[in-house]
Amino acid sequence: MPRSGGAAQQTRIVREIVNHLKKTRGSLSFNEIKQMFKVDLNSNSDLLVKLRNHRRLDNERGGGNTFMYNPEISQVGNKEQLQNKIQCTWPGIEREHLEDAFIGAKEALQDLIDEKKVLVISNKKSANIKSEIVFPISTSIFTVDQDIKEMWGKVKIPYKTETELEQALVRIGQISAKSVNQKNDARAKTRGLKRKVKVNLDSQALLLIILLSPHSVICHLWSWIAFSILKKKQERRKKVKGPLTNEHMMKNVEYSSWMQAMTKGRRK
Repeated sequence: MPRSGGAAQQTRIVREIVNHLKKTRGSLSFNEIKQMFKVDLNSNSDLLVKLRNHRRLDNERGGGNTFMYNPEISQVGNKEQLQNKIQCTWPGIEREHLEDAFIGAKEALQDLIDEKKVLVISNKKSANIKSEIVFPISTSIFTVDQDIKEMWGKVKIPYKTETELEQALVRIGQISAKSVNQKNDARAKTRGLKRKVKVNLDSQALLLIILLSPHSVICHLWSWIAFSILKKKQERRKKVKGPLTNEHMMKNVEYSSWMQAMTKGRRK
C-alpha cells in the first residue's frame, strides 16, 4: 500500500531515500522508489519537490525521472584522487566532506593521515559543534622566489634590549625621538615615585616614635615591635593548611599576654 501523510512522514521518506543512495551510490527511478519505499512520486507533488530540492540528491542526470546521490566533493573515486583534491584545495577541506566523497573515502583519508601526507586541524564552529579541516602537508600551490628568500635571510635584529631597538627605530624614522623621551621620562618618574613612597613610610614610622613623650618612648617602641611580630605570626598562621595545633594556640596566648602586659605598663 502506498505511503502518504503529513510533513513528518515525508521527511522520513526523504531521509530513507538519501541514506539508501549514499550507501549504494547508485540511482533510483520513480518506479524503483515506488517499489522500495511504497510511495508514488507521480501523485505526490509535495514529496517530489522536497526530493528535487534536497542538496544531496541529483535529479538532472537521469532526465528528471531518476535520483542519484550528490556528495559535496564530486569526481573523486579513490585514494590518489582524494590526495590530489586535498593538495590542490586551499585553505583546506572539511573532513566530513572528504569522508563522504565515495564509498571507502573514510578509510582512504585515515591512511593519508597515518602516512603523514595530510594534516588535520580542529575547527570550532560554535560552542557545542566542532569540525576538522584537512590540509596538505606539502604543497606547490604557493612558491617563493629565490631573491625573496635571500633577502629574508639577510634580515637581522641584533638588538637585545628595548632601548637599543627604540634607538634603531628612531634612526630609520619609524618612531620619533620625542615619543621615546616621553616614555623614558615616564619610566624615571615611576621609579622615583616608588623610592619616595618607601622613604615617606619609614619617616612616618620614625616620626611617630619621636613624638611620643620621652619617659614612655622605650615602652611604646617595645609595644610597636611586639605588635609587628604578632602581626607577622598571624599572617603565617593564615597560610598553614589544616586546623591549628596546640603549639600554634600556645604561641598566640604568649604573644597576647605580652601585649597586654606592655600596654598596661605603657598606661602607667
